[in-house]
Amino acid sequence: MSSADDPQAATASGGRPPPRAGSAATVTPQAWSQAVLGAASGMTEQSLVQVGPAPSGLSAFPPMPWSIGTAGRKLLAGPSGSVVGVLCSSGSQFVTSPQGATLAAQVAAYDWRSGPNTALADQVETTGIFTGAFDTIKADQLLRSFSVGGGGGAQVLVGGQGGGGQVWDVAGSDTGGYTYGWGVLGIGGQVGGGLQLGAWSRIPAQMTGSVVALQLGVNAGAGALVTVVMDEHLELAGYAVQIGLGAGVSASVAYGSLHLA
Repeated sequence: MSSADDPQAATASGGRPPPRAGSAATVTPQAWSQAVLGAASGMTEQSLVQVGPAPSGLSAFPPMPWSIGTAGRKLLAGPSGSVVGVLCSSGSQFVTSPQGATLAAQVAAYDWRSGPNTALADQVETTGIFTGAFDTIKADQLLRSFSVGGGGGAQVLVGGQGGGGQVWDVAGSDTGGYTYGWGVLGIGGQVGGGLQLGAWSRIPAQMTGSVVALQLGVNAGAGALVTVVMDEHLELAGYAVQIGLGAGVSASVAYGSLHLA
């Protein structure tokens, strides 16, 4: 057995054991994107059956679950959707690094539903976590800002989820906080709190209003909960990924709202 195959030998020789093939630290953005698209293609209309009524804040005729699901899948497959793989890759590498693991634990411990923790979000952002994603976001014709935050709430089949974060526009001229809350329909597992990274078609001042979303549980060496957020007309509002989550979570839809904080 070579030292490359034997972590103890690698350590004894002064080297660092290489990451295992397919581990979170080595999964490429392209591989993450393929996993996300695979999860989206596997959803069915039956998995998105509406369990409860849409909230009263939406229009009298809100989009139906399957319309939300197919619109979200189309947005994931479109040009802007590639940013999701970049965010998943950057985030999964971040939470397995020494500094990132410490900060990610602080993010998970904070209740983002109470409002953004600007100081903590700034710490995460200044580590360079968006280095790989920034050029993708800035070059995209739809995306205009990026965010760091977290979410919380556990649900089985039906329930509520909330969170928030700090958002910066790509021009570096504006920043602001936001919170969100929504009821989730058709969840087939549990969702906890964790680091959430986002890329948005809205500037910070526009992080408000009624939204709908497609949520997918994805596994590509690590779990991730991927959310496509849309307005009532099923136009893109943004993409968000929570790292380390998503295990056992089937494709689901959500109705809710964004709030400036």
